[in-house]
Amino acid sequence: GTSTAAVASPDGGTLFAVFGPGRAVWEIPFGKGAASGGPEPYCPLRLRPGEKSLAVTALTVDTAGRVYAATPDGIQVFDPTGRLSGVLALPATGEVTHLGWDGEKRDRLAVWVGGRQYTRPMAVTGVK
Repeated sequence: GTSTAAVASPDGGTLFAVFGPGRAVWEIPFGKGAASGGPEPYCPLRLRPGEKSLAVTALTVDTAGRVYAATPDGIQVFDPTGRLSGVLALPATGEVTHLGWDGEKRDRLAVWVGGRQYTRPMAVTGVK
């Protein structure tokens, strides 16, 4: 599978992206309200001891600006300042191919592993 993923911030002014295995999710300002400056590492990934990089196979964000990065070790959740707040266990063994939001209120984190969708109720709302 691919380890390139991207998602826009809730306000649409920033793109969060990964390009192959790495050490962070990158922040790329874009749009007319974008701050000057280029891409920079924003969410440092939690690596296992001895690891130099980690594959991120899917990204999503919630309306509060948290970033969710699917890795082989679980879904790493970063607060709006880019700090790791926790890691959600994967619902099944395999590579996460997509992250998104489900339910009428978009309050269920949807995770696709091995062609199957799993949902997890969350106390947050995801972006469309």
